[in-house]
Amino acid sequence: MRKIVGLLFILFAVFLAVSLSSYLITWQPDQDKVFNAGNGIDFLLHNHLPILNQGGRLGAYLSHQLIFNGFGIASFIFIILFGVWGLNLLLPRRILPAA
Repeated sequence: MRKIVGLLFILFAVFLAVSLSSYLITWQPDQDKVFNAGNGIDFLLHNHLPILNQGGRLGAYLSHQLIFNGFGIASFIFIILFGVWGLNLLLPRRILPAA
């Protein structure tokens, strides 16, 4: 179970890296679509406008929430945190002492 959770954390870190990096390039057209959708459920499930973010609709919405509405560029720290947590759960010895 520990290794599965570790692998999921690593995959989420990779997805987050792709989505946040793509948001830096495609924020303007995707942000307009997020604003016009109303809420997150409508944007993720019912909106059929094309999204330029490489993480798809979920990546565009998550990146918008983290960078625009949340922590700004410091959101990239979450990639490191989830990656380290995943490696610490996946491997038998600690990589970095992240809690």
